[in-house]
Amino acid sequence: MGNTVTCCVSPESSPKLPSRQPAERLEEFQTSTEVSDDNTVPYLQHISDREVPDELAPESNPSDHARASTIFLSKSQTDVRDKRKSNHINHISHVSPGPLSKKYSSCSTIFIDDNTVSQPNLKSTIKCVTLAIYYHIKNRDSDKSLDIFDEKLHPLSREPVPDDYSRVDPEHKLIYRFVRTLFSAAQLTAECAIVTLVYLERLLTYAELDICPANWKRIVLGAILLASKVWDDQAVWNVDYCQILKDITVEDMNEMERHFLELLQFNINVPASVYAKYYFDLRQLADDNNLNFPLEPLNNQRAQKLEAISRLCEDKYKDLSRAAMRRSFSADNLIGIRHSNAVLSKFEHQCTVTPCCFTTPDELSTPQTFDEDVFETIAHQTNLYSCQLIGSSINTNASEIKAFIGMKLIMGVVKMPAAENYWATDNSLGTIRKNRLIGCTLEEDRDLLRRGRGSFDFRVDNDAKLAVVKWADNKNVTLVSSCASVDPVGQVRR
Repeated sequence: MGNTVTCCVSPESSPKLPSRQPAERLEEFQTSTEVSDDNTVPYLQHISDREVPDELAPESNPSDHARASTIFLSKSQTDVRDKRKSNHINHISHVSPGPLSKKYSSCSTIFIDDNTVSQPNLKSTIKCVTLAIYYHIKNRDSDKSLDIFDEKLHPLSREPVPDDYSRVDPEHKLIYRFVRTLFSAAQLTAECAIVTLVYLERLLTYAELDICPANWKRIVLGAILLASKVWDDQAVWNVDYCQILKDITVEDMNEMERHFLELLQFNINVPASVYAKYYFDLRQLADDNNLNFPLEPLNNQRAQKLEAISRLCEDKYKDLSRAAMRRSFSADNLIGIRHSNAVLSKFEHQCTVTPCCFTTPDELSTPQTFDEDVFETIAHQTNLYSCQLIGSSINTNASEIKAFIGMKLIMGVVKMPAAENYWATDNSLGTIRKNRLIGCTLEEDRDLLRRGRGSFDFRVDNDAKLAVVKWADNKNVTLVSSCASVDPVGQVRR
């Protein structure tokens, strides 16, 4: 459930950033694609040709390597030691001398939290992430920045930026309110907050920047924008952030996102080990700063749920153990060896190989079917499991189990985009991304939103029998259908 681990990190263990200016690094990245001759093709550098400097090697970069210490935890150690020393002095001065003993609870109540590495608590995670950003700003080494992240040059609101905006460090509450507003309005998850912190530290390491009072809002906004698109299946569009931050334009968001990706060298991969390391380091940061995670007493319903989950995991482990054990059989009944030709690729080149295929006896090749008792047993055990999981039986039977297994067999042969397509009986009208419609010119998003909610634009391809419709609701949505078009236009009540 997330045990607390205490570790001491030296304040000198934070990664040493090179002294080269970030503008030089960006200029080097931009000039690498210039043409060397008028008659030659523009040179595009391969990803394997990019040499990583020693100071930016994966082993020293916490956002790429799980064994490297996170930067925010290293920057927070100085303040944590000062707090512990101050608390110790105050405690000694107010408590009479004598042996100190720690009190333990003798009751049988178990307190657990729902904050796990797979499902973190949203509010607690945002508090920890914003506290890490606060320590980044407070204990920064310098004020190296880029113009694209400067709030004075690219303001997020129409309110005038104070003259001392680059000298006053923001408080933790201010950073928390800014991030919480974005996550609440965009309905982002706690996992997205952890990925945001990974991208933020990766930007500071790759681009050799410092997050400071002048750029922290735009850097955090860019990291949240990128993390939401990478992590969530249905990402928030840039125009949605323009509705949250009323005075920012889509062009500004696009430009900031483009620069953010270039500075990251388009490395948006977050390994599971790196994600887990950041999660546990955030818990360590919360423990050092007395940010307690919400605890609730363990009740009967949650105990049954935990027991059902544990039993399910045990069953999966047993099944995997059985699958790992290979059955041995005698080779006495092998009839012969058959050679067959296999075509590897019919588009690029063709070549033939001669694999060995054994002809099995008739009794081995006969298809095996389930007995009726097997389906009855599966239905009975399913009803028992539902009682443990939700507290009541779903009352399934053998015929429903047969239909379910049959559908699973079909799903293994016939591939469809989503699982609900196998069960749905209506026509599917799914959305499509803009980059999938190359050559199909529709009305711009801004013009369509300006016309108002309910307006639309469409194109029809008679040869392919496809209709492409873009219509404006809360945001613009593009649909492609082979069975319906825009006519007849009807009225709906929202």
